[in-house]
Amino acid sequence: MISPQILNEGYRILAHKRQFVPVDEARRYLQTFVPACTAPLDTETHRLAYDIEDRYRLSWWDCLAVASALQASCRVFHSEDLAHGQSIQGMIIVNPFRPGRHAPHA
Repeated sequence: MISPQILNEGYRILAHKRQFVPVDEARRYLQTFVPACTAPLDTETHRLAYDIEDRYRLSWWDCLAVASALQASCRVFHSEDLAHGQSIQGMIIVNPFRPGRHAPHA
C-alpha cells in the first residue's frame, strides 16, 4: 500500500530535485504504482499529521506519510528516514535498507 504523498515525493526527487530521469520517464515509472496507491490523503490525514508532528517531531512530509499509513491500518511502515524499530501509535518503523536485518513486510 502506498500513500499519494509517497508518489508526490518520488516524482519531485526523480524528475526535479535530483533529475535522475526525464519528467516523462518519471511519470511513466510512478504510474506503475498507482494500483497500490490506496492509502488516504485527505483532511483527516492532514489533521492526524499535526498530532504526529507535535508528538514525534518528524518532518512535515514524513508526518503526512505516517498519518496516511495509520489511517490505512498499516502495522509496518518502511522508511530509511525514520528510526528503525520505533513505534508510532502501534505501527512499527522498519528501515528496509538496514544491513543484516530481515524486516517484516506485513
